[in-house]
Amino acid sequence: MEDFRDIQKELVDKMIEEKNNKINDMMIQALAIKGYSFIKRHELELFIKENCRSVVHPKHTIYYVKDVPFVKHIHATDIINTSFNKDREIKMYMDIGSYHII
Repeated sequence: MEDFRDIQKELVDKMIEEKNNKINDMMIQALAIKGYSFIKRHELELFIKENCRSVVHPKHTIYYVKDVPFVKHIHATDIINTSFNKDREIKMYMDIGSYHII
């Protein structure tokens, strides 16, 4: 049973990494739409630290750049789900909600 948990953790970690990469790309695109572009990752991280903030609400989060909203994240209710079917296949999905450039 320990092997299954290790495999499951590895799969979940990979799914999280893939989703994080997609979210990062979308945030960079949203900042570019607002007129901010970055060549180096370090510049982006420094800019975000100094100029961006978020306001978390029960069902969504709004991200701001210099007090101007640029992304709305609508939270998911069921983040990771695992199911087993009659053929002993394991299906996993991750719902991180939806992101909208505003």
